Amino acid sequence: NNHLFGEFPQEWSVWPGIYIVDVGYNNLSGNMPSSMGVPSSLHVLKMNDNNLGGTIPSSIWRNCTSLRSIDLGGNKFTGNMTLWIGSNAPGLYFIRLRSNLLSGHISDQLCNLPFLDILDLSHNNFSGSIPKCLKNMTSLVEGFSNATDYESYIEQATLTLKGRELVYNK
Repeated sequence: NNHLFGEFPQEWSVWPGIYIVDVGYNNLSGNMPSSMGVPSSLHVLKMNDNNLGGTIPSSIWRNCTSLRSIDLGGNKFTGNMTLWIGSNAPGLYFIRLRSNLLSGHISDQLCNLPFLDILDLSHNNFSGSIPKCLKNMTSLVEGFSNATDYESYIEQATLTLKGRELVYNK
């Protein structure tokens, strides 16, 4: 929620032990750096509501094994939902990819995320059927129960429910 603009630098990943990247609600543009998946310590990635485009680097899904929350909504990302989305970061509890230009099928790999509380894939170009295994995910059915591991960081989630955009803290 600043006035940042330009491209997100490739060199950001040289910082060891980074846990949270929150640059949402700015005017960042260009492609997401492939180095976003370099720090395996990353827990929270919020780059929502910018002008980022291109594909979401598969390195995020492959390397960030500690990832808990990812919000890339409100951008111009293209491409298919990667098959790695649920295989290497089983602790993911929040995925928001709404309002992009993503296409293809919704990955069955989402069903490998036992703690997933919030999944927002709306306003994209997905096709095909919704994976039937999602109905067995009790965390999606029972609602939001997980919280961030960082007490000093208040993570906000913007969700659109029945046409109303609401902001939730923690």
